[in-house]
Amino acid sequence: MFQGSLKKISIVSSPVSFDLTFPNNEIEQRLTINNRGQVWLTRQQFDKEKGTIKLPCQRLIIERSLADRIMTELSLYFKENHEDEFFMGTGGWMAELVNTDSEGYSFYGPLVKSFSEQLTALSKVIRKALNQDDLYVFDGDYRLDVIEKITIDYWQEKLTIDRISETLCYVKKRENEYLVTREFAMKNEVSELLDQFKAEELFLELPKNRQEVKNYSIIIDYKKKPRKIITGSFDKKGLPVDFKEFAKKVDNFIKKYDLGDILNPGLYERVKRKKAEIIFCSVIFDGESKSYYYLTNDESIRVGDMVVVPVGRSNQEAVVKVVKVEYFAREEVPRPIEATKYILSKKRIEEEK
Repeated sequence: MFQGSLKKISIVSSPVSFDLTFPNNEIEQRLTINNRGQVWLTRQQFDKEKGTIKLPCQRLIIERSLADRIMTELSLYFKENHEDEFFMGTGGWMAELVNTDSEGYSFYGPLVKSFSEQLTALSKVIRKALNQDDLYVFDGDYRLDVIEKITIDYWQEKLTIDRISETLCYVKKRENEYLVTREFAMKNEVSELLDQFKAEELFLELPKNRQEVKNYSIIIDYKKKPRKIITGSFDKKGLPVDFKEFAKKVDNFIKKYDLGDILNPGLYERVKRKKAEIIFCSVIFDGESKSYYYLTNDESIRVGDMVVVPVGRSNQEAVVKVVKVEYFAREEVPRPIEATKYILSKKRIEEEK
């Protein structure tokens, strides 16, 4: 485990490809960051004729505050006990950490997103700090390009998802009778939504035998390459093959944030809790209809929330849905308090993703 304060970290990341094809032909990236905000980045490419080619080292500077954040979060992660391991066929990373006493520590792991949520989050921070989306870092979730904006026009409706303004906007109008506008201005969340769609893959495949009718348009603006414009009939024979998956993700995003407190029955039908009352939550497990009682002291838990609870003698953790929240005086509880387990936590939005 790492000890002390982090002065410098060097990360060597290398993917695996059995046919020797890599993004940008890069077989290795070596990234070094120190606590002063200095950055060195070296890339190695593979050429079938010339073999391995080492590209010139890039020297960059990031803000000191950002460097401090990266150093702090990396040192906190590596101060915990993590098992070093590789997954077959995934590639890997190796990290060399040096503290302010010039003591070195080595760690390694697989180049996959599922290995560590913390390292995946840190990889995103590092990519954003360096403005280089094609870095492998710890999770290999590189992007040769990113989607900056998606605009969909159909009839009298318009949907815009914009990374720069961090907004999702839906507009609907009809013959000057009315206008409906719904805008979600959410820092980081809109970018996270766009990051669910890879620039190289989204709307790549169009249906065969497409009709000539053009009653919709989709415009995709990228960070690097020229914008893409798709038109056709708004139906299964005219829309991109993966439009269904795209629509589901956007719809889930809107539903997650759309219901406010003013129209939330979980609030206006709720009686204010008295100080001595006990909170009982009825929850259901996935695929079941029977509900079970759990206790909580968290008054922010509402009907529809997903929460983490202990189950069985081993107290194995499970994610369940809250279907009812009730307050009881101690002498009126529906089951003995000492025989009822407590909710451990809410399920965070990041975990759902």
